[in-house]
Amino acid sequence: PPFAALICFEVSVANDEFLFEAPTREECEAWLSALDLTYQTCTNSSSFAPPQVCNATWFIDGKDYFAAVLEALRSAQETIFIADWFITPELYLSRDGVKSNDSRLDFVLLQQAERGVDIFVCCGTRPAWP
Repeated sequence: PPFAALICFEVSVANDEFLFEAPTREECEAWLSALDLTYQTCTNSSSFAPPQVCNATWFIDGKDYFAAVLEALRSAQETIFIADWFITPELYLSRDGVKSNDSRLDFVLLQQAERGVDIFVCCGTRPAWP
């Protein structure tokens, strides 16, 4: 029937309010149970998504950072993705005072490409300087 009674409930989240309509009381109760279960299983960050493992590493200076980048590039087996605003292919990744092509970015990428590693480089545009 076009004017059948619907069971309604409202959910408020922050400054938003959502009105839900269910055709039967059972469906309404199922929705409320699912929402309640989601609320009860929230993490401390108030998210229903499961906590993620973060493998971030803090670097104090460029020497340790570039050494880690060099190691990661050399250990890549399938794909290397690089996104940068301004990339210098002649960048030496080893900061031990010896300039060797073994640690220069373009040569490392070439070696990996020759091994069959797919390499994708995305460069942004340079910012306009005043």
